[in-house]
Amino acid sequence: MFSFFLTERKKFLLYARRSEIRGVDIENPYFNFITAFTVPDIDDVTVIDFDAVEERLYWTDVKTQTIKRAFINGTGLETIISRDIQSIRGLAVDWISRNLYWISSEFDETQINVARLDGSLKTSVIHGIDKPQCLAVHPVKGKLYWTDGNTINMANMDGSNSKILFQNQKDPVGLSIDYGENKLYWISSGNGTINRCNLDGGNLEIIESMKEDLTKATALTIMDKKLWWADQNLAQIGTCNKKDGRNPTVLRNKTSGVVHMKVYDKAAQQERWSYPSGKQWSSTGKLSILVNSSSLVNCENLHFALIGCFIFTIGIESFLMYSVHEGIRGIPLDPNDKMDALMPISGTSFAVGVDFHAGEYYV
Repeated sequence: MFSFFLTERKKFLLYARRSEIRGVDIENPYFNFITAFTVPDIDDVTVIDFDAVEERLYWTDVKTQTIKRAFINGTGLETIISRDIQSIRGLAVDWISRNLYWISSEFDETQINVARLDGSLKTSVIHGIDKPQCLAVHPVKGKLYWTDGNTINMANMDGSNSKILFQNQKDPVGLSIDYGENKLYWISSGNGTINRCNLDGGNLEIIESMKEDLTKATALTIMDKKLWWADQNLAQIGTCNKKDGRNPTVLRNKTSGVVHMKVYDKAAQQERWSYPSGKQWSSTGKLSILVNSSSLVNCENLHFALIGCFIFTIGIESFLMYSVHEGIRGIPLDPNDKMDALMPISGTSFAVGVDFHAGEYYV
């Protein structure tokens, strides 16, 4: 069962070991906000995430082959995914579209799946993954990131535009997104380097300051100006400077077996979508996937909606849309922005023109 010791503070460190999930104070990680016991709720945890909107935790259990969730006050424990899933690796909450992503094996194929947060309307978006380990989503940008063996990969959140960003990363772990600065991080556990790049894979930086301190890194997360890390061989959890990896500080000893970490930060998930003219997101009976900050896909009837005027602090208000023979594309007006502004629309045989209806948000 769960025991929760919550204060009004809504930012704390979550970490998972095979047999437990804990939520601890940022300044003093020996003080428990959340204590989890192995029986009967947890058997073999591999990854955790959270939804601050409903104040729930989500986790995978490879022994029972399930995905479960519970409120952070310990109530509402339920199994949301339990149908023929094996080798669950990776879990990520899309708090904007209200979806859940995970990696699992089904029918001898490993794939990335998506469903609503209650587990309904499950579908798969990426197929043919070989050796997955980590999964992360950037709901604001509509991007999906994962590791496959020694590669770092990216795609739109509907699975389109899949590409390899980096190869030969020497056992990458701890794939994490700095949402404030729009950076992607991971640790190459094979050599102890911390890696950082732009969301499109540009400007790769290799931080070697922690090579002597990390012997077998297993997890990484980000908060403010600090990186949090876990090391299996040293049985430690600690921090270092986010900018250069210097000033390593051990904050918790005798903590072996950490498989995943997240900073529960309610403020980090406060950015929400608001539609113009009183139009609100409705996903009743449908699975909607936000592809980027200006378009969404309704997976039930496969129509494409163009959103050109979100009331959103960093949303794309305008971009260039053009047609090619095999489809329709959208690119930012800023030539330095390499991200897609519109999910590529394919399936046309000879597209020679394109227009949009701003009132109904259709291309």
